[in-house]
Amino acid sequence: EEICYIIPSYDVLYINDSFGLTMKFFPYNLETLINEGISIRDALHIAKHILCGLYQLYSHGYIWLDCNPRNILMGDNMIPQFTDIGNASKVDNSNELQDIDKNKTICTPLYAAPEVILYYKASYKSDIFSWGVLLYQLLTQKYALLSEEFYDSESNDYITEYLKFQVNVDCAEFQCLDKLTKSVILGCLSMNPYERMSFSDIFGSGIFEKYI
Repeated sequence: EEICYIIPSYDVLYINDSFGLTMKFFPYNLETLINEGISIRDALHIAKHILCGLYQLYSHGYIWLDCNPRNILMGDNMIPQFTDIGNASKVDNSNELQDIDKNKTICTPLYAAPEVILYYKASYKSDIFSWGVLLYQLLTQKYALLSEEFYDSESNDYITEYLKFQVNVDCAEFQCLDKLTKSVILGCLSMNPYERMSFSDIFGSGIFEKYI
């Protein structure tokens, strides 16, 4: 049976001139789980399901563009559920970058692909980039790209930060990962979207079989 990775909605509400949704309750999000600490086995289990969810969206013609731990809810079964998908954009099945709505797209800079921040363009490889950032964080409890101070600041100078973009390969926790895992992460975090790994590349890499 196919798993649906988008959080179920049960009803539409209209209260005080505002619309809202009634959704299934989940006790915590992925950020909470990361902060508490998880095993490599659980991290890869969750990462695999998130990648399956992104592929599920893409197979229906959409990319999320806001894949980050705060938008991923977790239940006792350790199956992630996506919420806050209002930034999702319709795309075709090509690898080509496509224009996205500048007025609609308000992604989370720490997890957003460079082409989204710099050029308001995206493809499914933009979600692959965000997934790579998330995988890095799941396995190291560190941020892959920018500083935590930047993430928590009120700064909007994202372009300046992305122009000096580098993956934190010197992080001790990253260095402790095996060669295959590091290569998959770096393969997802290329600045050039055309050089990033694809869904099939990642699923075929063997990364998820290592700890089963």
